[in-house]
Amino acid sequence: MSSRISGQQIVVGVYLVIVCFTGIAVYLTAGAVDEINAPRFVFLIEFPANRLGLATSSALTIAVVLGVLSDLVMMISERLDDAKLNN
Repeated sequence: MSSRISGQQIVVGVYLVIVCFTGIAVYLTAGAVDEINAPRFVFLIEFPANRLGLATSSALTIAVVLGVLSDLVMMISERLDDAKLNN
């Protein structure tokens, strides 16, 4: 059993840190705003117009965007590694 951390585990760890940081930062920043409009996630799911709703919507948005991008990077890197091995 190896105790080494793989690159994929590092990417997932950084992803989780960024999503959590976004949620916390938006929650704290929303305390300085007097009036918050009800945020919508993907223009469909409406969250309550409070600090927690805004933070949740923001964290979910970042999670989806970064999740799609990181999945694309991982798929491309796997294909490039496979192409190198085949040549």
